[in-house]
Amino acid sequence: MPRELRVPIKYAKRHLLCRDTLSPNTRHILMTATPHNGKEEDFQLFLTLLDGDRFG
Repeated sequence: MPRELRVPIKYAKRHLLCRDTLSPNTRHILMTATPHNGKEEDFQLFLTLLDGDRFG
């Protein structure tokens, strides 16, 4: 789908916090006990925090 036709993504506050905190020049281990909600799109957004080039 062309970018201009995509619906804008509304990021959760925790997603924005992680995105703004993580530096591409450092390493982090992200751990959570919260299960993923089963929505593929949300899961893909979490993966972009780990590697934006691969999953973005």
